[in-house]
Amino acid sequence: GEKHSQITPEIEDAAGELLNIIFGQAKSQLNDHQGYRIQKAFPTVLSGERLRLHNSSNLRAVCLPFKSEAGSFHLEVVTR
Repeated sequence: GEKHSQITPEIEDAAGELLNIIFGQAKSQLNDHQGYRIQKAFPTVLSGERLRLHNSSNLRAVCLPFKSEAGSFHLEVVTR
């Protein structure tokens, strides 16, 4: 219920914790029921206006776009 006018390190930490929860549940379901072997991972939270990311590896990635009342964001999962 708190209101914030800017993204602070505490808010970025909270986003990382939410990512941990989402990833943990997804990993559990995919490993247990779909035969995946997804390992532990540490989330990386990036924020800013015009981010440009370049990944030169051959790793597969899934990017999920979201829209909310607070704005748009993307969740990207990279697999090895």
